[in-house]
Formats: sequence, structure tokens, C-alpha cells
Amino acid sequence: MNKKEKLVKSFDLIKESWQVYAKNLLKFIEVFVYGLIGILPMFGVLILIILYTRFLGTSAPLAVNIIVGIIAFVAFAFSVYLAVVYSIRSKVASILLLKNNFTSAKENFDEAKPYFVPFLGVSLLLVVLVIAWGFVLFVPAIIFAIYYGFAQYTLVIDGKRPFSAIEHSYDLVKGYWWPVFGRFCLISLIGIIIYAIISAPLNYMQEGETPALLYSLFVNIIWAILSPYFLIYSYKVYESLKKTNK
Repeated sequence: MNKKEKLVKSFDLIKESWQVYAKNLLKFIEVFVYGLIGILPMFGVLILIILYTRFLGTSAPLAVNIIVGIIAFVAFAFSVYLAVVYSIRSKVASILLLKNNFTSAKENFDEAKPYFVPFLGVSLLLVVLVIAWGFVLFVPAIIFAIYYGFAQYTLVIDGKRPFSAIEHSYDLVKGYWWPVFGRFCLISLIGIIIYAIISAPLNYMQEGETPALLYSLFVNIIWAILSPYFLIYSYKVYESLKKTNK
């Protein structure tokens, strides 16, 4: 039998991913909410900076403004760091939910903590490598984006280091590039159609007006709720690749 035929079929992927998504959506949302906690300090610092600038900044002595500015810069930089940490932990925890068969969302979020540095490392490395291939030609960038597309899964699930994770992803996809590419094209098309449908009303709203801003927020919330489905779909492809490579 041809190797490519052993990969799970595209429409089976869609169905199986939806079943997992519908059953475990609340746990993905819980993980997402934990990730949002890290953003709160950044907004708090921004609000304090705006309030100080508006009510005290113009009347305060220059030396005070300099000291406050330094403190504000350090506080904001730290709050951005927290936001990045919690965002990455949320992404890792979502993968761990899949790996650990949907145990407690809180436990998976806690388990994600030590993955911050390696996950950030492999993510940055992927960006650098794909951009580097992009400088050669657009097509090689797409080709290697597919080859490297499962590096984050191999890092979290298989315990690989960043470089090894990328190599392992390449090895998994090798010989299956076209089937994987086709499956990602399908899910991308589905995503584009869904986004086009839910964002269509924005075409009839005045940009910058309150209704448009509120509906844009609504679209982002819906997209955040739907995003675990695409993660599950990719994970299912990854699982199928692991089985075919045994």
C-alpha cells in the first residue's frame, strides 16, 4: 500500500477533530482564560501611565517625571514579559491537554510552565528558518514551513529540544509532504470561509465607529473560541504521521 494512503483521510480529520473539539471546548476555554491573566498587568500599567500623564504629569517636577518614567518603563516591560509567558503557557497547555487526554486544564497549565524557554526558542527558530528560506524564494519557504510545521508538537509531546524538534518534524513529514500540504490547504480554506462569513457584517459598518469596534471584538472572541479546533486538526495530522512512521 502507498504510504500516503495511510494518513488519516481529510474528511475523517474534519469529523474526528470536531468531535474532540465539541467534547472538550470548555477545557480549552479555561486554558485560554488562564493565558489572559498574564495580560491584565500590562493593561493595569497602561491605565496608570495614562492617568498619571493626564492628571499629574504636567504639574510634577521634571525629576519626579523622570523617576516615574523609569519605573513605568520597567513595569511595562515586565508586564509585557508576563503577557508573553502566559500566552506561551496557554498554547503549550492546549497541546498538553491533547497529550494528557484532557485532564484538568489547571494541571496542564501548571505543567506548561517549564516549557516557556524551549517553546519560545523553537518558535523563534521556526520564524528565522522560514524567513531565511523566503529570502531564497517564496516556494521554498512554503515547502519548509510544512516540513517544520510539527516542531512545537514534537517539542512538547516527544520532549525534543528546539533543533531536534525541527529535525524530527522534518523526518515525520518526509515522504508525506503533499498529503500534509493538502490537508492544511483544506483546513485553511475552511478557516477562510468561516472568517469571511462572521466578518462579513463589518463591510456594512463605518470603520472606527462603536458598532464596528464592538463587532470586531465579537469576531475576535468567536475566532478565539474556534481556534482550538484548528489546533486539534493539526494534532490529528501529527498523530497520523507518527503512526505511519513507526
